[in-house]
Amino acid sequence: MLISEILKKFGIEPEFAFNGREAVEKSLKNNYDLIFMDILMPEMDGIEATKRIRQFNLYVPIVALTAHAMKNIKDEVLASGMNDYVVKPIKVEEIARVLETYCSHLAEKAETIKVESSISETTERKAKPKEKEQAEDIADDISKLREELEKAKKEYDLTPEFEKELLETFLTSLKGSLNNIIVALSTGDFETIRQEAHSIKGSARSLGFEEIGELAKDIEYAARDRNSEFNYLEHVEKISEYMKLVEKLSEEKFKS
Repeated sequence: MLISEILKKFGIEPEFAFNGREAVEKSLKNNYDLIFMDILMPEMDGIEATKRIRQFNLYVPIVALTAHAMKNIKDEVLASGMNDYVVKPIKVEEIARVLETYCSHLAEKAETIKVESSISETTERKAKPKEKEQAEDIADDISKLREELEKAKKEYDLTPEFEKELLETFLTSLKGSLNNIIVALSTGDFETIRQEAHSIKGSARSLGFEEIGELAKDIEYAARDRNSEFNYLEHVEKISEYMKLVEKLSEEKFKS
């Protein structure tokens, strides 16, 4: 959804495939200028989908979308036949770079998009009574989330309507993913835990919610390593607490 909004700034209406198998089928039937390939997809991952596309199309540029910046991941991406990669959370300037490199005729609007950055300030806190301190902690956390969201809003030039839609989608998806993780914990299904945590990490970072992204990353890596000593529930509870703060922030921003 977010990459769709970014591409629209360049006058591009993307077509989506919802799994790797569908991506291969669509590539057989259509001549695309460029393919953005998510690495983690159901049914068939992006690496395998790219290998199959290269069997019948050697020329279409394929660019990976990956949450990992590690060298071995980059090497695997390029070895599969992809031309390039973009690390999540996706940045407007990275999409502009890719379009300019592989589809310059699609990048004409790149120079009109300005990317702004904001600098968050830190403040010292004095010791205060517990209740007041807890209330101030919540206020500080919401303030930080607001700053992170505002930075993402400027980065992607989001309209208030689309910002609201993104938050609603994020919260709905987050609740579902947390529930799925809890169910998976009861059965020892590490792969489901990893996939759901990966999904949370990507969507949280796209909105600038770094704390949620880091907590999800910890869960993802622990599940990947099948680490039964890791305290998954503690991390899930912390993410749930942040989710409530995001809900509160959303209510404050979009009061009807």
